[in-house]
Amino acid sequence: SFISSITYSINGTESFFLHGDSKKYNSYHEAMMQAKERILNGELPPLPAKVLGSNDPATKSLVQARNRSMTYDISSRPSARDIANFLDEAISTLSDE
Repeated sequence: SFISSITYSINGTESFFLHGDSKKYNSYHEAMMQAKERILNGELPPLPAKVLGSNDPATKSLVQARNRSMTYDISSRPSARDIANFLDEAISTLSDE
């Protein structure tokens, strides 16, 4: 399900940012510096391919909301209310179909 995929993504965040592609770091500090660089470069933890490749409109909306929410620059990050409004609109659109 999408929720388990998001949970998987959140749980994998630390591993993704700290370890990347199984790269071994010489120290925790080096790993944290690499994580910071990846975050500043806009990298997001991966979602499973079946989620990213889904044609389901609900899944696409949730992925969009997740991607909009996970930006390092707080000034460009939408508020929780903005995301809620986005999801409300998506639900409304799906309900009309």
